[in-house]
Amino acid sequence: MLIDKYMDRVEYKVRTVEVSWRYGSIEVNESKAYARGVRVFDKGKWSIVSEQSEKVDYRVLESRALRLLRITKPMEYARLLDDERCSGARTLGEGIGGVDDLIDIVEFISKEMRRGELIVLYEQVNRVLDDGSTRCVEEKHVYEITLFYEAVVDGKRSVGSSSIAYTGSLRDLDERMLKSIIAEAKARAEYSVRAKRLSPLEAGKTAVILGYEASATFFHELAHMLEADIPGHLNVGQRISTTSISIRDDPFYPWSPTSTFFDDEGIVTRRRQLVEDGEVISLLHTRATAAKALELGSEAYPGSSKGLFHIPKAMHTTLVVEPGDWREKEIVEETRKGLIIDGVIRADIHEGMITIVPEVSWRIEHGEIVEPVSIRRVRLPLFRALTTIDAIGRSLRLRHSVEKGYRVAEVSPIIRLEGYVDF
Repeated sequence: MLIDKYMDRVEYKVRTVEVSWRYGSIEVNESKAYARGVRVFDKGKWSIVSEQSEKVDYRVLESRALRLLRITKPMEYARLLDDERCSGARTLGEGIGGVDDLIDIVEFISKEMRRGELIVLYEQVNRVLDDGSTRCVEEKHVYEITLFYEAVVDGKRSVGSSSIAYTGSLRDLDERMLKSIIAEAKARAEYSVRAKRLSPLEAGKTAVILGYEASATFFHELAHMLEADIPGHLNVGQRISTTSISIRDDPFYPWSPTSTFFDDEGIVTRRRQLVEDGEVISLLHTRATAAKALELGSEAYPGSSKGLFHIPKAMHTTLVVEPGDWREKEIVEETRKGLIIDGVIRADIHEGMITIVPEVSWRIEHGEIVEPVSIRRVRLPLFRALTTIDAIGRSLRLRHSVEKGYRVAEVSPIIRLEGYVDF
């Protein structure tokens, strides 16, 4: 059913506890934020009013929001899809017993680091949405560990990073997991110091193996083109790759820091197949874009909205790229000449060109990893690169990041494609 008017009340509360270790010094900081708001939609016009206070009179906010409607202008989308609403209360994960729990983790990891930085973060997020007929509540507990390991080799210094984030409890962490992120950051730092500078004459098109983080970054940028509320988004039925690539958005992916039962419009979330065998079969929708799609005769489902205090924005939760059947060793052995990209310092997309600045790169010659090399960047024309993917790994790894202030995550295998390298 399509509706042209809607109003709800929202509450948002977040508690953040951060314990940081920086070159031997330690910091413990805790903060809390609370906001209440009213959102009104009327025939394509949004009016949103909020206050960062626990003592808020909703009647005052509603009166202000209705008044503001008189000076707003309708958007392109004049109606909303009244899809399945959430109801009841859900909890994801468990909270900490006290700050000492986080300090224990910092103490364990810092013993393995001579120099560097370590941040252990705990976040409790509470959301409440009430439209007068249904009320939904979600409490989520997220943990994040980020470390920057500084290595010194022959008088040269370099920093390597590693990070994990998940929804759960501290009991989910074990010594093996902590040691693995320490080892990854340490290896990246040490190999970066030893990396050989190559001649600019070696720049140009080459085979590129994107490691887990770089691969996730690549598909993260593709996900933007699957957002139904951006101009020039991909269309259902459009083929983007001749390779059998399948991608879904999964708000229930185990451990993901973006797991959620309902989106910021109060719509029940669902697993959503976005790409099947290289063809787009669905987009990420808000209630407004889903309504427009249905009016144009296309099947669409909302449930991908982010934003309590601004116009809802379509975004993915956990983007999952289906694995292939290649072992990592096989991908390398079948590469005559190319590069492996391990870790990402920075990435962006401009006019369809993805640029990745890697932490560490490795040169491959005749199917063997030869040495770490220093490169300035890798450039990947998004849609051309999609058609050149010729190997997809069988293992998956989760990467987390922040997009427009919201947590997002991608689960991706290692892939091989063509790219352009600048030294």
